Amino acid sequence: DAESRFCLELYSNYAYNELSYGDADILAKAKNASIERMRTSGIVYSEKGKVSLIERDKIVQNYSEKHEKKISTVWHMCQYLTGLLEQQGIEECAKFLIPYVGTLPDEAKSLAYHLYTVAEKKKWTQEAIAYNSLVTAWPDIQVRKDELVEQLSPKEKVTLDRWSS
Repeated sequence: DAESRFCLELYSNYAYNELSYGDADILAKAKNASIERMRTSGIVYSEKGKVSLIERDKIVQNYSEKHEKKISTVWHMCQYLTGLLEQQGIEECAKFLIPYVGTLPDEAKSLAYHLYTVAEKKKWTQEAIAYNSLVTAWPDIQVRKDELVEQLSPKEKVTLDRWSS
């Protein structure tokens, strides 16, 4: 998706540092992304002529499970899961993923691997460890998610169908 491509480019070149709105806007337009949409969804900071990525611990803190909309970008999903794993572990990641069907979670895992390689090349050790942790924990997260889905009542499974559309 366009927003994730923008965030990947921003991360690769600036990490979580600020850049001018003008420079960010040029990059966003080149990627067909919207800074305002990313700001609204909680993945970028944009105020006072400056733009930066929001760090994953703040993404986890700001996201509400009562949020009516699911996470819809690969970047957001990757950052949220990476932060959630760091803060609360495999169980919470598995619970979070229950309503998600389709390719978004797997694309987030693939992005985590790519971000791991970016961070490793740039010698951002803590970043590399965080993304690698998500990649290596992925099989355990998926197994636990499947176990949790099996434990749901038929009524709860119908509720999940609402999320999958």
